[in-house]
Amino acid sequence: MVVASYAFRCNACGKCCNTPPQLTVPELFRFESRFIGALALRRLRRPAIGTPLADGSRLTADDVAARARLAERLLFSSAGADEVAIGVQGLDYPSRGHCPVLSEDRLCTLHGVGKPATCGTVPLDALQPDRLQRAVLADRVKDAGFLEADCLVADERPAYVPLVRGAELVDDGYRAALWCQRVVLEADRHYWGNDVYRLLYEELFASPERLARLPLDGVLTIAPVPLLLVLAGVSGRCQQRCLGFVDAQLRLIEQELTAALARKRVEDKPVTQQLRGFAHAYAALRDTLCHPPARYNADPTRAAAIEHWLGLAPCPASAN
Repeated sequence: MVVASYAFRCNACGKCCNTPPQLTVPELFRFESRFIGALALRRLRRPAIGTPLADGSRLTADDVAARARLAERLLFSSAGADEVAIGVQGLDYPSRGHCPVLSEDRLCTLHGVGKPATCGTVPLDALQPDRLQRAVLADRVKDAGFLEADCLVADERPAYVPLVRGAELVDDGYRAALWCQRVVLEADRHYWGNDVYRLLYEELFASPERLARLPLDGVLTIAPVPLLLVLAGVSGRCQQRCLGFVDAQLRLIEQELTAALARKRVEDKPVTQQLRGFAHAYAALRDTLCHPPARYNADPTRAAAIEHWLGLAPCPASAN
């Protein structure tokens, strides 16, 4: 049975804030003392006409074309049949069970100071075109967090805001939020994603066997050293900003390791090992960044644009 519509009502309960959010690089730098950042690599199956969807329908030619247009803007190709998403993700201990910036009463402490753009798109998915949000919501409506919150329903009810009717996203606010999130993700791709993709291509994306290291529809998180190397190579200002970020992350990681050791939770051990690896990688990177390169990689116009994007300099007269 194909569900015709979905509606949403935010109860401000914080139950959907059960993990750290996806972040853009400017957001990660802004909240460098609140979120431990990781480079997140996702392998996504390229859709085909006729593929069954969670809402009971099947992908049409129009669905596949819309998905392909969005993938061209935000995703990367691989040697296999799958696509790759490269982004930044907050990292935290599973024993916490919630975003690290939630207060004790489960309210977002970043709400009034520019919380990450992706938070404004929940329960939708910016990596899916508007016409496929129905399938996203069909999956979400089965999720325990949404069920317990009674915030998402597969119909229309009083006091709930209609989000989707068939293939149409009908809420103007969410349509704008998705547009904004895609714009900032596109900026991430333009300013560092393409370069990181090239750096990692041979190791991870050049063959189906190497691509298999990435979990299908899952996330592989690694220290964001490739990202920082790319940005530090832009200009002296960017290099100094990356150094400041590394120092802030080392302090935060030390705090989190100390707290985890006090909690003594078995399920936290893999993340503790990962964070120790991050700290080691950051210490090595710091030694590298303390020695300026003979020349920076970006031309002056692109360097000025990236410095402005990171909030390090005023808007240049023209940006590449």
